[in-house]
Amino acid sequence: MILLVTHPDVSLSETSVARLMELAACFKREFRQETMDLADVEDFCSQHEVLFLFICMPHKTRMIRKSLKTCRFLRIPYVFLTDRVELHDFRHLLVPVGFLEEEVGKGQYAVMFWRFCQSHTTLLQANDYGSRAQRNVNKIAGLFQKFQADYELQKARSDSFKLFREAVQMANQMAAGMLVLSSSRDYGLDDIFFGTPEEYAIMHASIPVMLVNPRKDLYVLCD
Repeated sequence: MILLVTHPDVSLSETSVARLMELAACFKREFRQETMDLADVEDFCSQHEVLFLFICMPHKTRMIRKSLKTCRFLRIPYVFLTDRVELHDFRHLLVPVGFLEEEVGKGQYAVMFWRFCQSHTTLLQANDYGSRAQRNVNKIAGLFQKFQADYELQKARSDSFKLFREAVQMANQMAAGMLVLSSSRDYGLDDIFFGTPEEYAIMHASIPVMLVNPRKDLYVLCD
């Protein structure tokens, strides 16, 4: 199932809803739209085998921050659509890749979008001194090559700590269909006071932002 959860005060445009219905058809899944408390979403997703969760909500920092905390333990990717974002298509994904090992997990979903939606993916590699970001990119690229999937690799100007800002700017400029990020492992003091990288992305991106939680038991579609 492709699930859309909408906030009572926000409605997604007919065009965006139609895009999500097309996405569900590509993945051969049911599309369902609900208005529910995000605290109940995890149980709902488990019971109904939800593949992707889309969250439509107001462009308000406090609401987004609360929703991010609620979704931190989901086993599926979740996509934020604020009322300032219009969903167009999923033909082009931007996937920034830093040095953390969980960055590799995003690759499997990008490949899924290629397999079912013929999406093109741009991998944006962090400009780090060490080799960990490069290793992560190599692993994701190897997955793309295994399936002969469509992708390209670009080197960022920023290191892993600032990569999310450059990715947001690049995604807006290139009018990508979706920005794919890993959510934070833990919240440090800076995250608590100033917000997490994913919060910044949702607040500043003009396109949908997909988040993948850093856990080893992520749900993946099987053939």
